[in-house]
Amino acid sequence: MSLDVFERAEIRFILACLRSRAGAGEELPCHAERDGLDWDYILKASICHGVLPHIHRALSQEEQLNLPEHFRQELQGAFRAGARKNLQFTGELLRLTDLLSAAGIRAVPHKGPALAAFIYDDISMRQFGDLDIIIEPHDLGHARDVILASGYKPRDDVEPEEGIYRRLGSEYALEREDGSVKVELHWQFSPAGDSSYMTPASVMGRCKSLSLCGRVVPAMSAEDQLLLTAVHGGSHIWERLGWIYDTAILAETRDDMDWDAVISVASRLGYRRLFLLALHLADDLMKARLPEKIAVEARSDADVASLAAVVYRYLQRPAPEIEDIPLRRRFSLMSRERRRDRMHFLVNLAVSPSLEDWQLMPLPAKLFPLYHIVRPFRLTLKHFHIAKRKKA
Repeated sequence: MSLDVFERAEIRFILACLRSRAGAGEELPCHAERDGLDWDYILKASICHGVLPHIHRALSQEEQLNLPEHFRQELQGAFRAGARKNLQFTGELLRLTDLLSAAGIRAVPHKGPALAAFIYDDISMRQFGDLDIIIEPHDLGHARDVILASGYKPRDDVEPEEGIYRRLGSEYALEREDGSVKVELHWQFSPAGDSSYMTPASVMGRCKSLSLCGRVVPAMSAEDQLLLTAVHGGSHIWERLGWIYDTAILAETRDDMDWDAVISVASRLGYRRLFLLALHLADDLMKARLPEKIAVEARSDADVASLAAVVYRYLQRPAPEIEDIPLRRRFSLMSRERRRDRMHFLVNLAVSPSLEDWQLMPLPAKLFPLYHIVRPFRLTLKHFHIAKRKKA
C-alpha cells in the first residue's frame, strides 16, 4: 500500500519509520522527504499512537539522518521517561500479582508490561498507561479487597454491590491513593465474553510461562493474544498505530502460532472478519511478514477492505484524542459477519443496562427491568448532546 493515502506527511514519516524495522524491506525517508516536517507534531503523534519507542529505535539507529537537535533531545527524553515508568509499573504489577497469589486468587497479567515482554522481549518497547489483570468472576470481591488493602482506592466514587457489578460490567477500576498507578481487574472479555472459549478460566487453562523482569509469570497463548488484540483494536476502530504494530510483530515473530486453530476459533466466535481486518492492517500498513495463505485471504476479502478504508480515514481525524462513539457503533455492526450477531449487538446496545445506566439511576436488582426503559432515553439524550457539540 502507498502511504499517500495519508494526507499528513508527518504520519507518512511515522509509518515509514515503523516499516523500516529489520526484515520489512523498507528504508527510512531520505533527507528530501523530511524537509518541511512538523517535528513537534511527529513527537506528539508518536506518543498519541503509542509508537514512540519504535520511532526512537528507528531514528537512533541512523546517525546520518541529521534530525533537528531539539526533536532528537525531546524524543530521547520521552523514551527514557517512558522506560522508567514502564519499569515502575512492572514492579507494581509483580507486587500485586504476588499479593493476589498469596490470597489464593488466580491472576494473569494482561496487556501492559506482559504484552511488551511477550511481543518484544523488552518492557520499554510498548507504551501503556495502566495495569490490567485477569481474574475469575467469583474472585472479584476478594481481589478488590486485596488490592484496596495495598494502597489503592476505587476509581469510581459511587459503585454498586459486587453482584450488580459482575452483572453489568466486565472490569473493575482502581488507582493508587496518590493517583500514580491505575489498575483494572478483568473478568470478561468484551465482546468475546459471550463464548465459553474466551472465559477467564479457559484462557488461564491455555496460558504459557513468560519471563518478566527475571520473574516467571503466566501469559496468554500466542493465539489468544492475537485474537484478543484483533477484537480490542476493532472495537476502537484501530485508532492507534501502536496496536497495529503490535499485531504485525506478534503475527510475524511467533513461530509457535497455530494459524489454523486461531482462524477456526475466530470463525466459530463470529470474529473472522475482525481477525482478518487486523492482519490486513498489519500487512498493508506495517508490511508484516504473514504466512502467504493468511495474507492472501486478508487482502482478498472485500468486506475487510471496506473496514480498512474506514480505519484509514479514522486515523486521520483532526482530534485523535476524541473518540467518535456513533462511528464506533456503526463500525462494530459492520464488522459482524453473522446476521444473528448483528441483531444481538443492536438489541444489546438498545436495551441491555450498563454501569453508566446504574450510575445515572441506581436501582436494586429486583427493579432491573426498568433499565430496559431508561436506557433508550439515556442513549438518545447522549447522542443528541454529542451531535450538538459537533455542530458547535
